[in-house]
Order: sequence, then structure tokens, then C-alpha cells
Amino acid sequence: KKSGIIIYLFFSVTILHQMAHASADLSIDISKINNSFSLGGKALLLREKDMTLNPEDIISDSEKYRFYQSHEITPNFGFTKDSIWIKFIFINSSRISIKKYLCVDFPLLRTVEFYTFRNKDGKKIPVSHEKTGRSKAFRDRTVINRNFIFPIDTGPGEELTVLIKVNSDDAVIIPVKMLSHSTLTTELQDENMAFGIYYGILIVMILYNMFIFISTRDKNYLFYVLFISSFGLFQISMNGLAYKYLWPHTPEWTRHSNPFFIGIASFWGAQFTINFLNLKSLVPALFRTLYFLSIAAVIFTISSLFMDYHNSIAIGQILPLAMIIVVIPAAIISLLKGNISARYYLAGWTILFIGIIASALRVMNIAPHNFFTEYGLQMGSAIEMVFLSLALADRIKLMEGEKTSAQDLLIKTQQEMMKEINNSKFETEKANSLLKISENKYRRLVEGSSDLIFTLDHQWNFKTVNSSFSKKLKIRDNDLNSLNFFDILYTGDHSGNINQNLTSHKLNKFSESNEPVEFVTQLISHMNTEPKEMKIRLEHIEGDSGKEILGKASTVLDDSLLRYLTSEKQEFYIGNYLITVEEITQRITRNLKKYFRDSTVKLIQIALREIILNSIEHGNLGITFEEKSQSQTENRYFELLRERQQTTEHLKKRVRIAYSLDENELVYTIEDEGEGFNHKDLMNKFSDIANDNFLTHGRGITMAMSIFDETEYNEKGNIVTLIKYTNESEEENT
Repeated sequence: KKSGIIIYLFFSVTILHQMAHASADLSIDISKINNSFSLGGKALLLREKDMTLNPEDIISDSEKYRFYQSHEITPNFGFTKDSIWIKFIFINSSRISIKKYLCVDFPLLRTVEFYTFRNKDGKKIPVSHEKTGRSKAFRDRTVINRNFIFPIDTGPGEELTVLIKVNSDDAVIIPVKMLSHSTLTTELQDENMAFGIYYGILIVMILYNMFIFISTRDKNYLFYVLFISSFGLFQISMNGLAYKYLWPHTPEWTRHSNPFFIGIASFWGAQFTINFLNLKSLVPALFRTLYFLSIAAVIFTISSLFMDYHNSIAIGQILPLAMIIVVIPAAIISLLKGNISARYYLAGWTILFIGIIASALRVMNIAPHNFFTEYGLQMGSAIEMVFLSLALADRIKLMEGEKTSAQDLLIKTQQEMMKEINNSKFETEKANSLLKISENKYRRLVEGSSDLIFTLDHQWNFKTVNSSFSKKLKIRDNDLNSLNFFDILYTGDHSGNINQNLTSHKLNKFSESNEPVEFVTQLISHMNTEPKEMKIRLEHIEGDSGKEILGKASTVLDDSLLRYLTSEKQEFYIGNYLITVEEITQRITRNLKKYFRDSTVKLIQIALREIILNSIEHGNLGITFEEKSQSQTENRYFELLRERQQTTEHLKKRVRIAYSLDENELVYTIEDEGEGFNHKDLMNKFSDIANDNFLTHGRGITMAMSIFDETEYNEKGNIVTLIKYTNESEEENT
């Protein structure tokens, strides 16, 4: 038992010694504080949720109300509705009385209650109590200052316990320090000088830019003045100077002024940005976003007067950040699109953004409380105001440069106009002379050309022709008045009907697109029944009596390199459009004159055209002979084609055309993607059916069989191979 008692006493003495040592570490000897001393590391903290505690209970029952030691130079609790109790123990180890000042350096705290207790004979005796804060009248403060300052008097060898109770609707940041009277005076002077410089810059910027606005009436300067004025009011409200100098008797307005001025500054900042960066035309998407945010700023400004303060100050943190996140990309895009003044704007807002981020992180207890996070917003805003002013000055410089350039251009233009007026008579006479020469040259060029040159109206009636037109087509001048372009198209046989249909299709496309068109067709006149193959070019022009069509018809020339040809192979894939048939037929027969007579080539072209048409109409588009005959009778054949061409089933189908030519034989392979047909029966019957009924279709196979030496179909009937052998008589002719 004795040994147990000894051990118990040993541990008790040890714990008491450690507690006494800890208490000694946390006590503050004010006799050793000469200048300024931060008390955050010596503070004992207690959070109270129900706000029912009184200082006498807390100070007398240390076991029940356990404080914990602060580990921060500046205790920061972020946004909280809890009451925060701070406890300090001060001793005066000197032999004289000492007076110091305890300063809570954060003017946004709603209430700050200050209690002092003198330690006498082991008891805590109340000495003083003061209640202040942003919710109390400014005149009631013991020391008239934007911060909360409390004097502390200690006698020789005396010990004081100080309790500070803090409540706030804003962030609870408690930077506490102790100062001597001389240090307090010096710091207040330095602080006043710093604020004087900052707000002096602000006032100079406001007056300077207001003067420029009055002179230039450029609303960018007005928006800038309104922005920095409202931002300055926010700053002076936030750092407590507005409560001291502007509205010291209105604590309720003081409480709502911060979010109110945040909303106003955000609105005018948005208006300045929209106009200065010309967002509506340069960056429409960001213009709409910023316009929406400016409306939100107006709503927030009004509602901040009635909204719960916790909610309004939270929105007041988010709204400026959202706007800056929009305006910085907007400035970058505006700069890239040629707005040079945006470079200063971008630099200013970027620096302000850094300051806002630092301040917001401090308020939200993410970043520590230090000089940069405390004053970053003010420093950033001061630099931003300078940069924005430079941006406006640069804008004036650019405007003056543009004005000077415009004046120089105007003077130069006037000089040139005078020169033109002086020379106008000579130039007019010279122009008339040149015009007559040009007209004569044009007339000789048109009349002397071997090509057929003509003009048409939009009903395809001839208006004018050159002399070659009358000579080659044997058309009398008195017949021109009643002549239509379709009157000179060859229609002598079945191939002529196809020639007319394809040409009609080309002309319809030309009318719809208004683009120049070229195609090969066959022409003939009433006095000459032999068709002439001509290359036609048509284009729209502006004539004397309005719009008309200029045309040229030229003979299709043989290829000068044809004599060097020995063999060739080609392969084509074409769509289901008749407009392509004539072009592809001309393309795959243009070199046949090397081994075949002109008359043979003509027959091959007719047969090929028929076979390719069959592959499109009956093969890919699935048009039956009955459907084609009925549509032609009802004059809606091309309408039927368009319907089939646009259906999903036929839209992607193609016709493959393989062609080879050498000194021995000519081979064509034509393949469609249709269902095929019973070619064995039809090849025996087609000729009789076609000749009996005189249809404009159904003769392709018969013509191919009569023109080519071999005509072979695959089993399905969707691939045909046409072979024609060369012979000596043909080659000698070529």
C-alpha cells in the first residue's frame, strides 16, 4: 500500500509540474513587449455553439470548459455562426505599472466582447468589460479606430486573465496583437498613409477619366469611372473606414454594404468589359454569358439588402470570380482578333484575379492570414486600375491614329479628285476613243471567228448570231426571228431523240444553277440533214435589255496525240444521272478513230449510249419498260427519274464501265447493281417489239448486237461485255 501511495504521489507531482510549466509557457510577460507582438500562438481557444456561456463560469471552471492552444499566428475559423472565446494570461514581471494595447485587427467582426480579470489570492476578480463590433455604434468604442483596440493596465507583479468573445456573420478571422503606445501610434500613421495613397490613386483615376468622358463622350470612360467608384466603396467598406468616416451611426447598413457594393461593382465591371472589348461582335458567346451575369449582379445587389447575410456574402464571393473567369478568356480572344488595347485590360484583370483568389482563400480558411492574402485584393485592384487606365489611354492613341490616317486619306482623296476633275475631259475623250476601238475589235473578233457565237433569251429563242452561225448551219437571216435553240438539235433517228432529251436535261440544270455549262451535242438546220457534233458553252450575261444567255458552239477537234496511241484501258463508276451518259460516252469513244471509221465510231456511240441508259434506267433504278412508256406518254419521264434517284434503295447504286482498246480489239464491260433480267429470251424478241411499236427505248440490245461482233451477258443479266474487232480496212481508213 505504501508503495502504491508513493507512485500515485510521484505521478501527481509530475502532472502538476507539467501543467504549471505549460501555463508558464502560455503566459505573456507584457513587460518584455517593447513594440508589436502577435498573440495568436499564445491564445487559448474555445468554440461555443449555443451562446449561453458567461465569462465568470468559463474563468472559474477550467475543468468543464477546456480551452485548446492555437497553432496559428492568426486563428481563422472561416464562415461560422459559433461564438469563439479567446483566452490570454498576462503577467507584469517588472516593478512599475505598464499600459499596453490589445488590437483585434479585423473590422468585419459583428460583436467583440472584452473581459479582464485580476488574479488575486487564487481568485479571478472582474476588472472591466467592453462590448463593441460592427453591430455597435462606432462612437461607443474606447479607442476610435477602424479595428478593435482595448487598453490593458497592469501593476507591478500583477497577473491578468483576458477573455475575448467573438461573433460574426462574415468570416471569423482573429488577428490579435499587443502594442505599446508609441508602436500603436506609428502603425496607425503608416496605415493611414498607405490608405491615403491607395484611395488617392482611386480618386485621381475617377477625376481624370471623368474629365476624359466629358471631353470625348466615350461611354467606356463612364463605365470605367462607375466601376472603380463602386469598387472603391466596396474596399472602404470592407476595411472599416466607411463605418468610421461615412456612416458611423448606421451599423445595419454597414453590415449589408459589402455585398451591396460587390453587386454594383460587378455590374459596372461587366458593362465596361462588354463595351471596351466589343464582345457583342468579336465574342458573341461570351457576350451573352457576361450579359447574363450582369443581370444576376443587379438582382443580387437589390436582394442583398434583405437576404440573409451568410448567403449574400457567399454569393458575393462567387459572383466576381465567375465574372473574371469569363472576362479573361474574352480579353484573350479579343486581343487575338485585333483589339490591341485588350493587352492592358488582360494584364489588369489577371492581377486583380490573383488578388481576389488570395483574399477568398484567406476568408474560406484555405490560405493563411498574411500580408499578401490580407492586402492582395487592394494591391491587385490598384494595379488593375492603372492598367485599365493605360488600356483606355491606348484606346485614345489608336483612335487618334485612325483619325489622323482618315484625315490623311481624305486629303489625298480630295487631291486625287481634283486631279481627276482636271483631267476628266481628256480621259473621257480617250475612253470614248478606246471604247470605239474595243467595239470594233470585238465585232471583228466575233464576226471573224470560225466558232458559232450567239445570244439567247430565257425561252431559248435566238436574239443574235455571228456570220459563222449562218454559214455553217445554212440558216437564212430572216429565219432567225422565229428560231429556237431546240430547232437546231438533231432529231433524225432514235439517237436524235436521246440527243434532244440529254440536251434538254443539261439546259434545265443550267437554268437552275446559273453557272456556266459545257456539253457536246449534235446540231442540224432545215437546209442540211447531216448532223454536226459541236461542243456548246453557255453562260449568263447582262445584256442591253436585261439578262440573256451568251453561247458558243465549236467543232469537236480530234486529239493531236491520237497518232501515238497503241492501247489504253480505263474504268469509270458513274451515278444514276442521265446528264453523265453523253459525257461518259464521248470520253470512252474519243480515241476510237485510231482504229475505226467515223461512221463506225458514230454507231458505237449510239449503241453504248443505249446500253448505259439501260443500266441506269432498268438496272439500278428498276424502271420497267411499261413504266417508262407510260411516263413518256404522260410527259413525266424526268419526274419519274428524279423520284427513283432520290430513294434510299437506289441512291448509292453505281454503274461500272470498263474500257480497253488495242490494235486487235475494242472491249466494253458495263455492270449495274440491279436485279438483272432474262436476257436470253429478250435478245431474241427485242428487235421485233421495238420495230413494231416504235418506242424510244428497248432497242439497246438489238443495236449492240448489230454493231459489236460479240455481245455477252452474265447469267444474272446485270453485266454485259461488248467486243468489236479491228480490221485492215478500218485501219487503212484511219
